Amino acid sequence: MLLQTGLTLRMIGYFLTVCEVGSVAKAARKLSISQPTLSRQIQKLETILNRKLLIRSPFGMQLTPEAQLLLEGCQRADQTYRSIMRDENFSYFRQFRTLRLASMMPSSSDSSLTLTLARLVRLWRERRYQPALTVSTLAAPTMVEGLLEDTYDVGLTDLLDVPPTLDHVDLEISDLHLVFARGHTLNGVTLSSLIEGGTLAIPAFGTGLRRLTDQFLEHAGLVPASVFETQSISLMLRLVIDGTCCAIMPAGSFRPQDVDSLPLPSRYRMITRLIWKKTHSNPASIERLKSCLLENRRHRKSAA
Repeated sequence: MLLQTGLTLRMIGYFLTVCEVGSVAKAARKLSISQPTLSRQIQKLETILNRKLLIRSPFGMQLTPEAQLLLEGCQRADQTYRSIMRDENFSYFRQFRTLRLASMMPSSSDSSLTLTLARLVRLWRERRYQPALTVSTLAAPTMVEGLLEDTYDVGLTDLLDVPPTLDHVDLEISDLHLVFARGHTLNGVTLSSLIEGGTLAIPAFGTGLRRLTDQFLEHAGLVPASVFETQSISLMLRLVIDGTCCAIMPAGSFRPQDVDSLPLPSRYRMITRLIWKKTHSNPASIERLKSCLLENRRHRKSAA
């Protein structure tokens, strides 16, 4: 009967979060949604059940006796659903029990990519989205292969050329910088003097950043004194901080207080994009993930 009323597990989850924190405003912040949106969901739940659930006052919020009775049932429903989703014997749920996101490797725990992934995971869990989300970090060629073979569902990458069997949406465009160790006398320091006078750390083949690095060196006619190639962007950044080499990296992958940097010409920019198989069997989950990442981008822009 309730299935015909519009009652959803997400609505139950919102109600449980309000009960947990004791405030609609605090629950909205925890869920990263607006307070009016959450209030409308609670009001819709009250309409479906035909009973008042919350008593609001200037001193806080209290549950009505009806809500106290409902709370236990909602908790059981939530626990039952989570138990079913974890049960390996349910082949239907096992098919879509995880959304497997493959991401390019972040440069550090403070990088914009790491913060994006962390906020995505938090949003997904606090809003009780399904299927469950997992995140793996790996190199771009491995990512594309994994998407085509259905090892992963969706990828976060800097690929310049997306294979025709994959769909994509651009999420972020980042300026590129030549980063180098602090302590240099910046007067007279140029891109060419740093690159041709020392070691340049470069990412592995197959990444968009490697393509952009090669394009810049070729167009500028620059030849590094020596190069060090690695798949690990975090190792590249560590080598720069230690003064072992310089590297071309996107804005957001390094902290200005850790290194010095010179901007590359504006035509060299890295695009971070979400990619997925056009024939993916659960497009609704891809749309939800895309929506979360776009919301994350808007949040970062407003915070800046």
